[in-house]
Amino acid sequence: MAIEKDLLDQLLLGRDPAEVFAKNGLVDELKKALSERILNAELDAHLQ
Repeated sequence: MAIEKDLLDQLLLGRDPAEVFAKNGLVDELKKALSERILNAELDAHLQ
């Protein structure tokens, strides 16, 4: 599944392109958000 261009535009809006891959930049924020979502889904499935 591809990520929609509009969503990427929203994520990049107002960000310095040089900081996207920097420590605590967009990529790190996305990894954290995805990890939390996955862990919460696993916990919910386990508790059901």
